[in-house]
Order: sequence, then C-alpha cells, then structure tokens
Amino acid sequence: MSEQQQQQQQRKESSLRTHINGVSLDDQRFRGIDPVLRDRVHDELMYTGTKSSWEHIVGLDQVKQHLKEIITLPILIPSLKSPSDPKCVLLFGPPGTGRNMIVQALANDIKATIFNISRKTLESGDWGCNGSTLIRAVFEVASCYSPVIVHVDDLEMIMSSGLNNEEMRRNKTELMVQLDSLKDRNEQQDDWMLVIGTTNRPQDVCSSSLKRFVQKLYVPLPESEDRYKLFQRLLPEDHELDENDAEELVKITEGYSCTELDSLCVEALMLPTPNTGVTMEHFKQALIRVRPCVNAAQLKSYEALDQQYNNYF
Repeated sequence: MSEQQQQQQQRKESSLRTHINGVSLDDQRFRGIDPVLRDRVHDELMYTGTKSSWEHIVGLDQVKQHLKEIITLPILIPSLKSPSDPKCVLLFGPPGTGRNMIVQALANDIKATIFNISRKTLESGDWGCNGSTLIRAVFEVASCYSPVIVHVDDLEMIMSSGLNNEEMRRNKTELMVQLDSLKDRNEQQDDWMLVIGTTNRPQDVCSSSLKRFVQKLYVPLPESEDRYKLFQRLLPEDHELDENDAEELVKITEGYSCTELDSLCVEALMLPTPNTGVTMEHFKQALIRVRPCVNAAQLKSYEALDQQYNNYF
C-alpha cells in the first residue's frame, strides 16, 4: 500500500469515529486539528500497557510518600483539593532510577490515563505536522480523559535554554502555553490534568520552564538496603551467594542505578556453566563489564540542585 493510500485509509477510519472517551469530535477543542492526527495521537501516544504499581518500585519511599500526599490524596478525597495543588511535577535524577515507573505507578494509583511526549516523538517526521501542532493535539486529546497525566520525557531536550533552531523554539513555546493553560483546564468541572516532566539533566532546562514545575522531586540512586532488596528480587533461587557475598555485593555496587543492577545480574547469570548457580566470582567478572554511568561529582550536583529547588524531606 502506497503512502497516499495509507493516508486515504486513515482518513476513512477517522471519519467513522464520532467520540473520544465520550467527547464529541464536534467539540471546539478539536477545531483546527487534522482528524488523522487527532486519531493517531489517541491511538499511538496514549499508554495502553500494564502500569507499574508502587509495590514494583524498590525504595524511594520518601518520593512515593510525597507524591501520594500532594497528588493521590486530593484526587481520592475531593475535600482535600486546593487551587494550589501542583499542576506540573518535575522528576529528576540519574538515569535508570525508575522515573518512568513512578509515572506509571502514580497513574495506576489514581486510575489516570497517560499520554507520552518526547523529543524523539516530536522530531520523528512521520506525523505530517510540525512539533508544536503535535503538542497541541496531544493536550487536546488528553483533555478528553480525567484524571490524565501528560508525561514529557527528556524534558531538557524540549525546554532547553540553548535551542538552536526555530522549530525547536516553537515546540518549547507551545509546551509552555499548554502548561500555563492547566489552571483553566483543572478549574473546569470534573477535569483534572497533571504534567510530569522527567529528566536526568535538570540543569539544562531553562529557568522560565523550571518555574512552571512547582514541585521538583529528586529521584536518587538506590541505597544499600534497596540494592539488597533488588538483588533478592533479581536473582534466581538457585544462586550460590551466601550472606557475606550478598553484603559484599551490596557494598561494591554503590553508585549503580536500578537499571544498571538489573544489567549486572543479567551479565552475571550468563556466565555460569550448566548445573551451577551464579556465584560471587561471576559477579566480579560482570562488574568489569557493567559500570555505573554517574560519578561522585555528578551525584553531588544532583544533590545540590535538590537543595536549590526545594528539599521536601
């Protein structure tokens, strides 16, 4: 099927849809949005996979508790809602610490729908429109759902202070417009939208954008207790590590992210010969190949930013 035939087919299918989650397609929010784009945003950028839960996330108890207090409780107990409730939340920290899982767990907690935006999506070139038009379409389609979370991944790539071309600047401006409209959206009856930005380079997000994210939460690397729990979860029952090995492994993996610990276990589990379980020696070999991507100086930088933004602990 040619590209032109595909577009014709998409337009035919779009003409058959009359509502999105009960909202008529004649609603004024869809004016000026191409029907094919509208339907592709709904079908391709709405997260439909299995959402993580808080129980899936090892550690990060303070982050989880804070999100429950400022987001979950006001949603579940309407009398706790306030005009000052956060409309934009920033999750920042080293790569691989579980920020995307936090977004999913929060959505799962409040029964929210998730729509995802990233620079990769905006610059893919196969949407038939510019990035700013796509951003507007995402927010308008997302507004058909409540509660709903718009997740902006790699925020520093969209809202940087050093954008070097007009297209990227238009994307940034449109996203700011949408963030500024959240107050009006959430004042409408039964409407509730939250934007969560995630980044491992918060220092690259421009100051005017950061001001819109009133809540800025640091998602740190796992502590020793959490690394121990992660190894318990990741290792098979037939491993051959004793308690001393486990304590040594926890100690020497300080500075590793959750993702890196998972990769380390995968690497170690590939080394044993048949009929033998994984040993400490296998992990020592795996540690040579799997190294942490964040150094001590970078961690201090994250901690300093946490203090600068607002240390809620």
